[in-house]
Amino acid sequence: MPRALTFTNLQDPETRKAAQKALAGKAGIYCIRCLKDGKCYVGSAENLYIRFCEHIYYHNKSNSHLQAAIALYGLENLEYFVIEFVTENTKLITVEQKYLDMVPSNLRYNFNPTAGSRLGSYHSAPTKAAMSKAISGENHPNYGKPLSSETKSAISQAKGKLVYVYDNNILVGKFSSYTAAAAFMGVNRSNVSRIIDTGRRNQKGFQMSSTPLCP
Repeated sequence: MPRALTFTNLQDPETRKAAQKALAGKAGIYCIRCLKDGKCYVGSAENLYIRFCEHIYYHNKSNSHLQAAIALYGLENLEYFVIEFVTENTKLITVEQKYLDMVPSNLRYNFNPTAGSRLGSYHSAPTKAAMSKAISGENHPNYGKPLSSETKSAISQAKGKLVYVYDNNILVGKFSSYTAAAAFMGVNRSNVSRIIDTGRRNQKGFQMSSTPLCP
């Protein structure tokens, strides 16, 4: 399997700094491999650095088999490498599948042999339609209730305001709305608004701003 970039000594804070500089804002296919049992997890991400942190440091939105290996063997016995950087996000899943097929099933931490998104399995189109119908019209909790001017203003701002996501003052993501940033970070839109308003970092240590931070 090809390697575009490799990181070892994942327990070392300097490795995280190096990964931040090399991966922030870049999309691609990655592999996390255990040096003890030879098994690996293959995935794709629109932002490789954020996904790297979720697996290695935050242990959320990750694979339970991989997390069990981290707990058993320790980060010092794992390596992370970028298989291929991808410039078009629409091709991520296709390219991920190509490399996932190269790994024998007995050497994969992946539960599913079919490539998926960085957030896990998507709902099927029929399921999405059913979910939308279930909360639309009269079924919506706010059906028939007038929105206050403050709420309308907040919704308008949230839809159209840029959000910049930083880790240690390094830009790792840029989003076209609060909603997009919230979906990518796995938090509520209100959390994004609160973090921006207060200037505080979220639980993962990321900072969000509606304007670019000064270098």
